[in-house]
This record gives sequence, C-alpha cells and structure tokens, in this order.
Amino acid sequence: MLEGRKLRKERDATVKKFNKFINEALKNGDKDLAKKIRGDRDFEVYEKEFEIESYESTRVVDVADRLDVELPASDEADSWILEPPKGKLLSSKGRSIVRKRIHEEKVRRFELKSRWIQILTPILAALAGVVGTVTGLVAVIKKH
Repeated sequence: MLEGRKLRKERDATVKKFNKFINEALKNGDKDLAKKIRGDRDFEVYEKEFEIESYESTRVVDVADRLDVELPASDEADSWILEPPKGKLLSSKGRSIVRKRIHEEKVRRFELKSRWIQILTPILAALAGVVGTVTGLVAVIKKH
C-alpha cells in the first residue's frame, strides 16, 4: 500500500516539475520548447502510470493467488492491459472483478470459521460444566 502511495507521489512530483519548466518556457514566449517539454512530461507520466498499474495489478494478483481466486480469462480484453515488452497487467476493470472475487472468498472463509466457532462453543461450555461437576464430586468424595 505504501509503495502505491510512493509511486503516486513520484508521479505528482514529476508533473509538478515539468509544469514548472513549461510555465517558464511560456513565460519566455517559447511555445515550441513548451510543446517539447509537454511531450517529455507526458512520456514520463505515462511511464509512472505504467509503474502504478503494474504495482496495483501485481498486488491484486498476489492476493488472488494466495486465496486461490480465479483471475479473468486471458481473452477478456477489457480486463487486461497488454504491453508486449512488459507482459500483461490487469486493467482497472480487471482489478475490480478480482477484488470482488477476493472479497467473496474472504466472506466465505469467515463464515466457515464462524460456523465452526458456533459449533464448538456449546461443546466447550458443556465440557467445562462436566469438568466442574467432576471436580465437585471428587471434592465431596474426599471429604467423606
């Protein structure tokens, strides 16, 4: 989570830095330089955005793997971002689908644990009662 925040801060700092140079170029009346700087800024921001997408996708996929949750099919184009040299990443829609499945799996596991607790609690209470009764009987028998 902190890594994602760090990447977003880096992206925002990059935008701020380039905007400063763009404003200086425009202030000096050099529109061509400002246009070139905008292009450089857009490229840098695209790279930062890709890093953020990559981080978010990897994080969600790791949780899904840990919980054995199904990922969207590879042929679902709107669920994946294809970047040939860098592989494929879950798109925001794909991450949303996987997060929903992760939530459903966590709820299922919680309900399973809750069911076991509901079953075991009365049994443990009964055992505690039996142990108390036996202890009481032993104490009475020893006094006589």
